[in-house]
Amino acid sequence: MVFRKIILCLVLSSFITPPASAGCGDVLKRLFSRTKTNGQIDSAQSHIKSDENSKTADVASGTKVHEAADALPKRTELSRDAEALREFRKLDPETRKQKIYDYAYKVLNPGNWYNRGVVLFNWAAAAVIGTRVVEEIHNSPHPVLMSIPVLLSPIVAHYAADWGSAFYHKRTDSYSSEKDPLTTEFRHHHEFPDNLNHVSYTDNIAGASKALALPFAAMATAAVIGHYDPGSALEALKATGLAFGGTFLLSTAHTNEFHRQAHLKNPNKFFQVMQKLGITLQREDHLAHHKPPFDDEYGVNSGWSNPMAKRLDLWKRLDKLFYKYTGKMPHNWIQDPRSIPPEVVEQLEKDLESIPSDLWDYGETFPARVPPKLEPTLKKAKENWRTVFIETRREIYLEMAKKDPEGAKLAWAEEQKEFKWAYGSEHIPLFEEEPK
Repeated sequence: MVFRKIILCLVLSSFITPPASAGCGDVLKRLFSRTKTNGQIDSAQSHIKSDENSKTADVASGTKVHEAADALPKRTELSRDAEALREFRKLDPETRKQKIYDYAYKVLNPGNWYNRGVVLFNWAAAAVIGTRVVEEIHNSPHPVLMSIPVLLSPIVAHYAADWGSAFYHKRTDSYSSEKDPLTTEFRHHHEFPDNLNHVSYTDNIAGASKALALPFAAMATAAVIGHYDPGSALEALKATGLAFGGTFLLSTAHTNEFHRQAHLKNPNKFFQVMQKLGITLQREDHLAHHKPPFDDEYGVNSGWSNPMAKRLDLWKRLDKLFYKYTGKMPHNWIQDPRSIPPEVVEQLEKDLESIPSDLWDYGETFPARVPPKLEPTLKKAKENWRTVFIETRREIYLEMAKKDPEGAKLAWAEEQKEFKWAYGSEHIPLFEEEPK
């Protein structure tokens, strides 16, 4: 009866948690996204791409622009992010906070009953699993002996869940596609770690809870069906498996909440106790992850996996392997170039064309993060790329100008206005001398 009351209290607490705010990534996209884009981004390292299917555009003079002139430059999501972050950082903290808070109420509709229903369902399933485990121990002829593996298995499960959170966190931080919205959300959270502070309990764990609802249902079903033989080795194994699986699912479902509570200066009383006991992630341990270069302390459930990962230098080794076999830089290298290994910096110095535009874009947004040795290399790479780009584009418009000089000049000027990130702020004339 006491166990059921505890479960009921935890479920009811989710119904009275304050509403949530939005993630910073969506806000940035709404506030600072460009009004004109030219198709989808195919690669996180592409600098310029041709749009073969684009239609010819009308210039102000009324003439048709040649088809080749529609091969406009594309920006990666990381490059767009760098510009958005530059603008967002200019806002004072209160304005920034208010924009995030307003966005939550207008767009996200926090605190909806669907989220609460899924969370309640998972808690009910966990209660069924837990009740069956207690019954197994109680009905066993050797309850003390049986309780040893049953009580140890949740510890192992919680440790395993922390490793799971660490690998998922690292994957999303460093290797996932830019088309995955979570990639942008995670990156913005590095820069604005307080963007989760107003999220409610149910809204915060709703995403993981929905993904885990089916496993919860399957395990709860397994807990109540099947042959029951008190005292058998099979029943002891079943009770241990249920304790492990239930704890693993419950811990994984609460990953985001363990993480959020570690950001709060005054966490929930329950989590204060859990943090002091070392069962969930502690604030001082997690804040180390939010200090550049953002390449360590990835476990966010309990943080138990972090010492082993650090001892093995696991994440840095994975970054090097990812770069070696894909040719792409992990996102955390771009977000903070100080994490780029010295041997890779030397390679970049020898091969400027291998430097992605994202790297110098982020370097301009956060210049303090660019190592002195890498700074001249990035500047040279950007100037080389810009020179080739401008000359290539000018050749296209000069060819157009043979038939329509005025139309070509207007189109050239319009393109420079739209793509200042590539052309720069100063207008570049199409002709060295005005044609007579």
